[in-house]
Amino acid sequence: MSFFIKNTKMKNFFFLVSFLLILFSSCSLLKNKKKSNDETIQNEKKQIAFKYNFVEASKQKMLGNISIAKDLYEKSIKLNPLSASSNYELSRIYFIEEKLDEAIFFSKKALEYNKITSRTF
Repeated sequence: MSFFIKNTKMKNFFFLVSFLLILFSSCSLLKNKKKSNDETIQNEKKQIAFKYNFVEASKQKMLGNISIAKDLYEKSIKLNPLSASSNYELSRIYFIEEKLDEAIFFSKKALEYNKITSRTF
């Protein structure tokens, strides 16, 4: 009978340890899933902000508000540095302002990023 009691105590201990391991591992998985969802939400917000700044910059450029457009294109580049379109449009503004070094710099970036993104798709 004493062997049975020891065996039962060991079984109970084993089940308790197993239960705790499963509990902690599931909590860890939930935490990682929440982190992944938070990252996805942040990326979506960043993408929306990028699109807004790019479209607003294009609008301001068409309206002749070049300095506002330049600021907005710079913001869009900060949100998405690999945007060939933003770099190209900013290079055109620098060309209009006769800042040729900056125009060439952003033109080269636009060309480089266009090659990268065209390979991706």
